[in-house]
Amino acid sequence: MRADPMLRVGHRGTSQGATENTLYAFTKALRSGADGIELDIRRTRDGTLVISHDPTVDRLTEGSGFIKDLDLDRLRSFRTRGNELIPTAEEALGKIADYGKPAFVQIDLKVPGVAGELIGLVREKGLGDVAVISAFHRHLLEEVREHDSGIGIGLIKKLPFNGPIRAYTAPEDGEARWKVKMKEGLHFAYMLALLPVNRFMRPRSFDLIEDAKKLGANYVMCWWGAASRHLVREAHRKGMGVVVGIVNRGRSIKRLERIGVDVMVTDRADLLRH
Repeated sequence: MRADPMLRVGHRGTSQGATENTLYAFTKALRSGADGIELDIRRTRDGTLVISHDPTVDRLTEGSGFIKDLDLDRLRSFRTRGNELIPTAEEALGKIADYGKPAFVQIDLKVPGVAGELIGLVREKGLGDVAVISAFHRHLLEEVREHDSGIGIGLIKKLPFNGPIRAYTAPEDGEARWKVKMKEGLHFAYMLALLPVNRFMRPRSFDLIEDAKKLGANYVMCWWGAASRHLVREAHRKGMGVVVGIVNRGRSIKRLERIGVDVMVTDRADLLRH
């Protein structure tokens, strides 16, 4: 599964000199030498697939509200701080495909009930053989597999080994904000506590690899700081590639290449060049 050299993918395009998850951010990343793009999928109230990591428009635009509660016209009335629009999935995938087919397109699925439409768009834009639909939640990837047994999927977990307690669950779409903050805080503490086990010891098994294999996933995805040579070897032995993020330190890239990581994801446009 090892990509040679390791692929460098722009996280939400790039947030270095651009507003993340916009058409300009995707173009800037590709012009900077990115091998691929990572982006996030949500759905508006009237059923349009759009590109946004956050469940709300509050952080990146002049507006406010949950995307799931806004019609597309209302959503498009807001501008980002870079004076851009939140793109639709069709616009974003079309822009990426038109620029020149990349080697890797990671589509982070945030909401249920859209897998069929998303896969249709991916294949329509000619990206079916390079797209990998990823998610923290296994039920979202099960939905993808129900619609298409051939498209690439990747299971994300910040730590590949979670011990006897599966403490981390990514926030679901529309969850109360206090609950999201609580989950993020608990996960951060748990991640720090288990990092030595992930990085410096050899766990008897990796929950991430086991869960991904059960799903028929093509990739396992985790926090770059927890990636180890042992993890990479185990994933490759079971026929899966390894994607790590978010790598924003140049000195970390050589270590990731040395241990055999297949894909690294970064916010920084300057780290996209080989």
